[in-house]
Amino acid sequence: MILVPPEPFDRNEWFIIAASLVSMLVMLLLKRRFPSIVIWYVFLFNFYLGLVVDLSIATTPLDLYDVNDSIKYEWFDVILYMFCYPPSAYVIIYFYDRWNIKGMRLVLYLIVCALITTGLEGLSVWAGVFHYKGWRLVYSFPVYIAVYLMNIGMLKFIRKHLGRDYKHEP
Repeated sequence: MILVPPEPFDRNEWFIIAASLVSMLVMLLLKRRFPSIVIWYVFLFNFYLGLVVDLSIATTPLDLYDVNDSIKYEWFDVILYMFCYPPSAYVIIYFYDRWNIKGMRLVLYLIVCALITTGLEGLSVWAGVFHYKGWRLVYSFPVYIAVYLMNIGMLKFIRKHLGRDYKHEP
């Protein structure tokens, strides 16, 4: 079986369900700001980014942490990659774009966002979503800054290539 069910169904699955619902709700409550193509790009980019990073550093040869209860790919791994990571990144670029953040304000914004996300990851460690073996929570902070910079770069790239077809608010 490619995807295995969780055994047992416990705190980490409930945490992923709650985090997914909250992330999606926050995203859906925001006034629509981007065309559908941008939303799709954000979701696909962050789904694959989370998946590739975890497959790169959470498996051999590095094997720095485990995700969820099993080393096998679980249903809740997919839910985590699809409904936690992309909506969170969407919210970050939403406010970046809405507030037109530049310069030192961008540095401060990225630091605050990375601190919040690192704190949320700390909660997920407590809930058993991640089990560190060689990773430490403090390593995640610069990773989140890099992820958010990549998302901002992706937004600029999409805007540039969509040109006049890019509508700020649909």
